[in-house]
Amino acid sequence: MKSNCSYLLFFFWFACIISVQVLLFMNGFLLTRVSQFKNATCDGIIDCEGPDNSCKQSDLLPTQHKDYTGQTCIKKKTKVMILLVDAFRYDFALYNDSIQDPEMYQNKIKVINTLLNDQPNHSRLFTFVADPPTTTMQRLKGLTTGSLPTFIDAGSNFASHEINEDNILDQLVNNEYKAVFMGDDTWTGLYPRRFVRSFPYPSFNVWDLDTVDDGVLAHLYNEMDFDDWKLIVAHFLGVDHCGHRYGPSHPEMSRKLTQMNDVIEKVIKRLDDDTVLFVIGDHGMTSTGDHGGESTNEINAAMFAYSKRPFSKSLYAHNNTVKQVDLVPTLSTLLGVPIPHSNLGSLIHDCIPADAHTWKQALIATWANAQQLTNYIREYSKTSQLFPADQLYRIFGMYETLKIDFLKVRSEDNAQQFAQNVNDFILSTRKMCEEIWIQFDAFSMARGLLLISTVTIFVYLIIEGSADLSEIVNKELVIACYTSTAFSSLVGFLLYFFNIAPVLMNTVYFAVGLSALLVLAFITVRNFQEISSELYTASKSRDWTDIINRVVLAFSGLMFLSNSFILEESKVMLFFLLTLILIQLVQYTLTKVKNKSITLKLLAKNKLLLLVLIMCVMIRVSMNYWRCREEQGCNNSIFLSSKTIGGRVEWAIAAVTSVAFIVVCRIWLRTCGNLNGLSFTVLVGKFGPTTAMVSTAGFWILHGLPTHTKTKLLGAMQPDILAWLVYAITILGILTVIIQPLCVYHLNDKSKRLELEGDNIIPQLAKHVFDNKNKSPPVVYGLATVYSAAFLLIIINLVLIWLLVLDYVVVPSCIALLVTIGLALLVNAIAKFENCKHIEDLLEVSPTQTMIWFAVSIYMFYATGHQPAFPNISWEAAFVGTVKPDGELINHVVPAILVLINTFGSYIVMGLSLPLILISPFSFYVMMPSFISKRNKLSLSRGELELYDRNDKVGSNIFKLCCNYSMCHIIRVFAIMLSSTIHCRHLMVWNVFAPKLLFEAIALFITLVSVFLGFALFIRVNHQLDKFVVKLSKQMS
Repeated sequence: MKSNCSYLLFFFWFACIISVQVLLFMNGFLLTRVSQFKNATCDGIIDCEGPDNSCKQSDLLPTQHKDYTGQTCIKKKTKVMILLVDAFRYDFALYNDSIQDPEMYQNKIKVINTLLNDQPNHSRLFTFVADPPTTTMQRLKGLTTGSLPTFIDAGSNFASHEINEDNILDQLVNNEYKAVFMGDDTWTGLYPRRFVRSFPYPSFNVWDLDTVDDGVLAHLYNEMDFDDWKLIVAHFLGVDHCGHRYGPSHPEMSRKLTQMNDVIEKVIKRLDDDTVLFVIGDHGMTSTGDHGGESTNEINAAMFAYSKRPFSKSLYAHNNTVKQVDLVPTLSTLLGVPIPHSNLGSLIHDCIPADAHTWKQALIATWANAQQLTNYIREYSKTSQLFPADQLYRIFGMYETLKIDFLKVRSEDNAQQFAQNVNDFILSTRKMCEEIWIQFDAFSMARGLLLISTVTIFVYLIIEGSADLSEIVNKELVIACYTSTAFSSLVGFLLYFFNIAPVLMNTVYFAVGLSALLVLAFITVRNFQEISSELYTASKSRDWTDIINRVVLAFSGLMFLSNSFILEESKVMLFFLLTLILIQLVQYTLTKVKNKSITLKLLAKNKLLLLVLIMCVMIRVSMNYWRCREEQGCNNSIFLSSKTIGGRVEWAIAAVTSVAFIVVCRIWLRTCGNLNGLSFTVLVGKFGPTTAMVSTAGFWILHGLPTHTKTKLLGAMQPDILAWLVYAITILGILTVIIQPLCVYHLNDKSKRLELEGDNIIPQLAKHVFDNKNKSPPVVYGLATVYSAAFLLIIINLVLIWLLVLDYVVVPSCIALLVTIGLALLVNAIAKFENCKHIEDLLEVSPTQTMIWFAVSIYMFYATGHQPAFPNISWEAAFVGTVKPDGELINHVVPAILVLINTFGSYIVMGLSLPLILISPFSFYVMMPSFISKRNKLSLSRGELELYDRNDKVGSNIFKLCCNYSMCHIIRVFAIMLSSTIHCRHLMVWNVFAPKLLFEAIALFITLVSVFLGFALFIRVNHQLDKFVVKLSKQMS
């Protein structure tokens, strides 16, 4: 028992070291921009709030050679109204009469086309290009600060944090203007206390198409009648939510866009002469309605501007395409406030009314834009050394040239040329920033790569090169590992505290990794003779399957060097998985032929061949549930072709397969004798899964019904009550197994004793015979499957949660692969018994079986409708039972956990159930001995109690299994880390390689935690079984 605890603690330490080194690499690869908290101010103010926005001409004449060294603000009467239609893709705003059969998203916004044709001087339509990542929070940050988000900031979209960087709303407040907001509550999270009146509505429930929009409309027209505001922001979410739920090609999209068309028409009718209207989208959407990446459909939103007064003409040529950051200086100019300090946008002259934007006013506003950007670069270069000196010299030189040109402007022609030069200057500066902010910390990346590879190699040498692991991985080693980690963490902190190291976490991560490397190197060197001898002996006995397993593992990492292979990984993993399964079949067949126990004529009738064929069919069926990425240009299968929840047929298939899975598991446990008795664990295990499955099916039905039908059926009762019931039952089931993992029932002396004879006994009556002639042998139900029963109950409850948060359309695929896992365990048992001569042979784990487990965990990710891309994340899982009656989320932690379970459920299930690879041969033999092997003469009637008798050997082998399985995933993460380093300047780095790196890193973290918990569960069962045996011995003595 003590050795098992040492193994567990060492594995936990190893997992932490690996995780820390991945984080060290991430900190070097995913850099963030340094936020500047300085606020821009007006160094000069020109009052243009007179009749018809008239100004004092003396304040506008650059002929007086006024050297405006700071921003000059032109105060105006102009107000701004922003209608932000979330996910308003550019083509949604177009209208084309020639289209005979328009899509559901086409020709719905007719008002824009009408105004462009009838009032061309009063209306403008632009392609509004977003900077990726195209997540709502990041886009709002860009629309208000004018800054560029970095890749890592996308993770903040789940729980928005207040923005303290200078922004247009703070400038309004600082200049004593008022803003009003209504709509997506993300705004009030980013900008609390900025609005004089705000009407936020919960935004995260993408199944709800109307609550936010109806709330906006309840206040929008009334607020327009007030005259105390300078800016109104109305953020509509229905179009975005419709895309997430149904996709753009659905009748609901037609309804929502038609509603937006009506809103724009009504707003324009109420618009006064001093208000400029902007209808904008924060991003677009893919053909499936998702967003988050950088495809053309995701970054191309629409921006429509309208004013009762005619607009100015642009001072420079452009192609009706503007960047979203360009909106910030445009709003600042319209509202008469300073341009926010961190802005990288360029003023859009076309969107400013002509009478409030003469060439002289345009000149001053353009110069203010150039000054603001130069001040920002100057301040940023003081706090960061990222900008190269030659680049700064060039930028500041351009600015000085512009400053001289500004003082020479005498006419409108001069002003136009000057505006073009300023626009070129801003574009050049922005390009420099974009290039600099994707610079990588090569030192941190190299350290992470070096430490994760060397630590993994040393651990491999220790576990594979030790004849007796308990002699090396013992209490002394564990103490040394944890002590060195604590000491190195302290050293890292002190180096940072005394300003020797610049970054705290990177310093601590590196110190911890280096100390781990030194400890492992010392252990390896001290036991080098034993390790080298064992590895040499093992190399002599290696067969052809080991070579193929290594080749498969190597190729699963090498394929990350190509973005095409990453995009098509589902097909690659399908090939690898089928290859590994067939290898096991071939190996078994060759062994049978060698032993002359089978002829080639009888091969077709072989039971293992039948099982392998069933596995292959199940895997091939799951191909129908793959989801396409935007970059692949393919179409989803018929099951996933629509974003709608499946119909009756899909629901029926999901319900039947899920219920069948639960019923089969329950029958197995009952037949094993693990559901006898009245203990709390047994009662929950007997009735809990069935109740939870019925509740899950009911939840699917209710959420597939129209809203009015649900209201009619349920009244005030929440449909999420069924989800809460599933959570309660499954969590209770998991806790009861953890607290009391033994599902056994002891018949005491007063009970009727049954005579048990022979090896092929009834499975549920496993006996434990003690050397006491005066007492009758005890009868204990379920003792022969005591280990596997605990794992199976835990897995059933986890799978129930997973099925609940999955879209039920993909549930059949999930069940098919769970069946495949069970069949893989059965095939493994049959193959083991063909070769084993001693019980100890059954305790060895085949590398092929480990690789199959590894391949299934990855393939199941794709087979349950997932892809390693942000637009393909199933955010809908976050709302399953987490929405309060008022529409708010209960918190942000539980929804995040549900999304992780939905996305990485395969890694959780496969990691937690890993010990079953070693346990299952004993389980299957005691349940179906004749099916497993008719020739084998081993006496295994006690089933899994054989594991208890060989606790030290079993613990050592499970520890090896956990390490080897984890190292397979570590190798994949190392490969994608190396590939991301090599391709850091690749065109697809942020669209393919970086998302894949993040997904693989999260999958590794979840795998390590799941494997640790699975190992801990085995030790827990072992500990409780030990106490049970001692108690039984006392009763028999």
